[in-house]
Amino acid sequence: MASHSYTDARTTKTTDSNNLSQRIAVVPYNLASAFGTYDIGTFSIPGLRLGRGVRYVGSANIPGSAFDTKEATLFDLVASYDFGVADRTLAGWRAQLNNRNVTDKIYVGCAAATQCRYYPPRNVFGTIAYRW
Repeated sequence: MASHSYTDARTTKTTDSNNLSQRIAVVPYNLASAFGTYDIGTFSIPGLRLGRGVRYVGSANIPGSAFDTKEATLFDLVASYDFGVADRTLAGWRAQLNNRNVTDKIYVGCAAATQCRYYPPRNVFGTIAYRW
């Protein structure tokens, strides 16, 4: 799967003339991502899928500043296991492990020159789900 968006969001009405026609804070021109998974079960462990992805977050305006936030490229990994493939009595059960921002890239978003925050660092989480 892949996606890309280009957004030129600007202020068109405001009581603060300094913000008129300025790009909206935290909205980058470009966002892009690509993600793929591969079922390796046919070669080794039935029910196992591995995947990886990349996300690109372009630079965004910082209102009240002459600078923009820096762009960032982030990498993600995923592994999932479908228990029903190995044992039909477990059909519907699935476990998944996600690792977002694998390289622990530090990137910042700002709503104003004095209102910046770090976006999430490396994040590893797992889920167990049942689908009927």
